[in-house]
Amino acid sequence: MRYEETFEIGFGNPFPRLQLLSVHRYVTGLGLSESKILAIAPVLLVGDQVVRVTLFKTADVTAILNQHGGVRQHCIEGRQINVLIKDPNVEERFVRVFDYPANANMEVMKVRLREFGTVLDLRRDRYAGATAGMIPCLTGQLTVRMTLNSPIPSYLQVGEHKVNIISVHGDAWVNGLEHQSFNQEVMRPWVQIPAEPVIKIVGSAL
Repeated sequence: MRYEETFEIGFGNPFPRLQLLSVHRYVTGLGLSESKILAIAPVLLVGDQVVRVTLFKTADVTAILNQHGGVRQHCIEGRQINVLIKDPNVEERFVRVFDYPANANMEVMKVRLREFGTVLDLRRDRYAGATAGMIPCLTGQLTVRMTLNSPIPSYLQVGEHKVNIISVHGDAWVNGLEHQSFNQEVMRPWVQIPAEPVIKIVGSAL
């Protein structure tokens, strides 16, 4: 399904949910007068709070996406909310990045990935299974949520580091993996990890 003259706003998963009046004020605060807005419709999702805004003119939608597209932080209802404005017709993809050191600069990675599309979210992966009193270690892997304008090479030079890229969707957007699906066969070199390392906190911080 294609959405015409529409852009999408995601507010993450705030608790409590933002009031519709606050959402309406945010939309008009983007420089849109009431006469330009056809509809503001909530999207029924279990997690994130999302609305789709339909305007009368395609040119106004394009202007909003060009000026406000991507993730930005705004103060709404006295809370700092990461707001994502995007084109609902552009498919999001999840990309895994391997071999990027834990102390490497995340901003450098973001700038590099922007050569291939729009980075919506980027976070470091941690080993699961931590229990109370333990801190999970970083894995040296990143999960990136982004839209892609061009294929990403399966190996990418980021600063002084050479990283390996795998598309979670396993499609042709990652060169060299066009015919592989994202399954255990693809992931096997990385899932065969010995016991998950954790750092145990000993004593009190006082």
